[in-house]
Amino acid sequence: VSLAFRLAVLAHLFPDGGGVIVFDDPFTDMDADRTAQSCELIKECATRHQVIFLTCRDEYLDVLCGNCIRF
Repeated sequence: VSLAFRLAVLAHLFPDGGGVIVFDDPFTDMDADRTAQSCELIKECATRHQVIFLTCRDEYLDVLCGNCIRF
């Protein structure tokens, strides 16, 4: 619900794109199916907005297909 709400607010505030959203490990309480569906939603969102995704898990690198900055 939290992810859907944040994506809806972003779409409402920036209907033509150009917004920025930051996710800090949003999949911690999701099972594998919901995580896969959520990754697809985030990828679709990233076509219109800048998405910053923070995580310590490497498994999302291939799924989200973005640029990786390691600290």
